Amino acid sequence: MLSCTLSLPTGVTVGGGLWRLNCSLLEDEDVVGEYRERFSQWQTLQDFYDSRAQWWEMVKDRTRQFFRKVGKNKKNREKRHMMGLQKRLQRYFNLLNNGLDFSEDIKKVKKEMSVLSETQSKGVILRSRERDLEEGEKCTRYFFKKIITRGGAITSLKTGGREVHTTKEILSGVTEFYEALYCKKDVESDTLREVLGFLEKKVSSQSELLSQDLTILELQNALKGFKREKSPGMDGLPLEFYQTFWDILAHDLLTVFSELETLDRLPDSFRLGIVSLLYKKGDKTDLKNWRPITLLNFDVKLFSKILATRMSTVLEDVIHPDQACAVPGRKITDSLVLIRDAICYARDRNIRPPKHFLSDLERAAFYFLWGSKWERLKREVVKKRPENGGKGLPDPHLFLASRFTALHIGYAVTPSRENKTAAMARFWMGSYLRVLKILPIDLTTPVAFNLPKEYDFIKKFLKKKSLETQDATILTNHKSLVSLVQDREPVSPVPGLTLGEAKEVWRNAAHPALQNRHKDLAWMVAHEILPVRAVMHSRGMAKNAICPRSGCKNPETVRHLLWECGAARDLWATTGPLYFPCLPVGGVQVDYKLAILGVGRGSKDCPAQQFTSLWLTFNAIKDAIWTTRNLLVGKHVTVPLHASERIVTSTLQGYRALLFGRGAGVTRKRPRTPPYLAARRCTLTTSGYGNSGPAGRRRGDLLWAPEAVAQVPVLETRVMAHLIRTHSRS
Repeated sequence: MLSCTLSLPTGVTVGGGLWRLNCSLLEDEDVVGEYRERFSQWQTLQDFYDSRAQWWEMVKDRTRQFFRKVGKNKKNREKRHMMGLQKRLQRYFNLLNNGLDFSEDIKKVKKEMSVLSETQSKGVILRSRERDLEEGEKCTRYFFKKIITRGGAITSLKTGGREVHTTKEILSGVTEFYEALYCKKDVESDTLREVLGFLEKKVSSQSELLSQDLTILELQNALKGFKREKSPGMDGLPLEFYQTFWDILAHDLLTVFSELETLDRLPDSFRLGIVSLLYKKGDKTDLKNWRPITLLNFDVKLFSKILATRMSTVLEDVIHPDQACAVPGRKITDSLVLIRDAICYARDRNIRPPKHFLSDLERAAFYFLWGSKWERLKREVVKKRPENGGKGLPDPHLFLASRFTALHIGYAVTPSRENKTAAMARFWMGSYLRVLKILPIDLTTPVAFNLPKEYDFIKKFLKKKSLETQDATILTNHKSLVSLVQDREPVSPVPGLTLGEAKEVWRNAAHPALQNRHKDLAWMVAHEILPVRAVMHSRGMAKNAICPRSGCKNPETVRHLLWECGAARDLWATTGPLYFPCLPVGGVQVDYKLAILGVGRGSKDCPAQQFTSLWLTFNAIKDAIWTTRNLLVGKHVTVPLHASERIVTSTLQGYRALLFGRGAGVTRKRPRTPPYLAARRCTLTTSGYGNSGPAGRRRGDLLWAPEAVAQVPVLETRVMAHLIRTHSRS
């Protein structure tokens, strides 16, 4: 008798797993007969339950208990029988050593033990999912080694930037990963209804099969469509169980399925599943290399199969003919034939795609971006990264050229299963790639000396972007090509500033704390393309360049609008207490560079958190100036100074609600305000806000104070009230 002990070298403990019905019990006539008697007793209890679905839940639970008890008793009997055979064999060997002849008895005992061992071996084979094993093959060392090396357990896992090895940490990491992956997503109900409204095809009224009652024949046909020896769900009852007892289960299952339509919610066992991870390839410690599958109970799969079979009868009427997958009566070859015919049709009639397709597509994108055909900047500037003065608009020419280049150079220099394609790429580009020192010179391999038109495009692209000196690892990766070209982008200059200051200006314009409209305003101000009258007049889109403010005869440039105009100077002076507390101590003067562009000595001396508060305040003031100017030009509404100041305060309150979640309609615990956004007191006081003494509220308290909204009186005019509400919502 040989015994061995197995131990895992890691701190991972493997559990016993979930219960599954031993299908060999269904071959025992006594067990089958006893279960039929039990089931007939359970049928008499149907009237004691509110619904047939609840009764079915009870039946599955008692079925599981019955077969677990029967299987445990059978295993104990086999274990005792094996131990008895071992003792008899040992006794016969002792008698044989004493000179007595028990050879025949020993052969009989060994034969019985062999039968029991063969039964246990079949159980191991079944659990291993080894389908290629022949019936008479023995369980060799190779077979068990293949089972062990298959690696069904996760012994280590990378989570949170580190690798864990204990069961508790692995389970925690898996739970966090899939909770984040499958968490509830917010759905825009209005958008969903709008999209569904565009669906024109609907199920015809003649399809009465969908609303008919279920029949026994449908259940039987669905049952025949399943394969045997498949993993069950939480209840552990596989297909073989339903096939064995189908004569007594069919009518009750039909009643249960018919009642599901009238229930408010499905039974618990219909809504639960076992998520199992199957290893795909790559690093086993990375959960992205494991594919999750959900094992459902068989009754759920049977019910779903019936519904899917009914739906398949109307799919051909609802789904567009261009989709051939998963539609009865259609094949993927239909789509291939359609593509072939379309290519032949275009070739025979010399139909070519539009020459300026990308240009038209790009023109439409810029029309959407600017809102008109007037493009205020060159497209090359807009395509730059935000930190270089652009908007990060995708460049289709760069994207397609890099993809085409990387694809065909990759065919030529890397081993591929597409031997013919690789050979053709090496032939047509061989001479050029040898010049680039990507391919070695091989006189035994023929190459073309002249590049065809398609590959000549690659040569021009690499030369234009100065990429000819790069190695094969970059030239065969389109993402590396795009990244390399974008890294070489020059910083867009800002008039009157150095390149270092210009880079800081673009970082400020794309500050993550700013709202999108403030980012756009800061970006256009830095480029001096804000549609003021001087800019519009220079392009022939305005009668004159004079400032629209009454009494101001100066040209309305960007600098004049935001800094030099009398209305702007008054607002900057009035709102001084809002941004003075954010400035560093030392008498820093607020000039045009600091207030409008966010650069200068004051910005360098400010900590990052304090500069964020200062920059938000500056942008709120600029937005108020631009908004009041547009009201004056577009609506002929003159906004008074005190209303402009309240617009600034309202915008800052909106920032506070956006950053700390205290917007309208949100009830939650008040978060602690960070120091750099807390209300700062200032020694400056002015009239118009109550008392100006120490007991009164100072202007500096209006920046982020929670009660500041309540202190702002109601505006006198409807226009100003609407304006404040608009800024509060944004």
